[in-house]
Amino acid sequence: MDAPYFRLKSPHAGVLGPDFDELRQRLIRMVIGKIRDGEFTERGLARQVGVSQPQLHNVLKGARVLKPELGDALLRHLDMTLLDLLSLPELNAASQALTRTFGWWTSHGDRAEESFASGNIGKKPPGGEIQPQVARKTGKSRLAS
Repeated sequence: MDAPYFRLKSPHAGVLGPDFDELRQRLIRMVIGKIRDGEFTERGLARQVGVSQPQLHNVLKGARVLKPELGDALLRHLDMTLLDLLSLPELNAASQALTRTFGWWTSHGDRAEESFASGNIGKKPPGGEIQPQVARKTGKSRLAS
């Protein structure tokens, strides 16, 4: 099968950013750099994140794949999130894509946070609805413009 089965268009199409594998590699490079800088040892880090030293060593040298569970443990230990693995231009591009997708949030301040907290994401903000009006003489309903 050469083409994907589903042809979905992402609202973030055209926004170039790192893929999952690139984020894994960035995390590994960051951990290697911190070990080289002496912030911690490979053995000490392995003990803190709950894996064996040989397992961590093999992940860092590329002999084993970084599994999501170990990646999450490393991020927690380093007090980081996936956003910390993004460059400033990547963060700006993502921010602009989100603004285009959820543009009304930027002009509604706290109401946007309330909508997110209440689960009203993607729903139209209040106001601007068309209200039916009843004609005075005929009693028939018509839409207001």
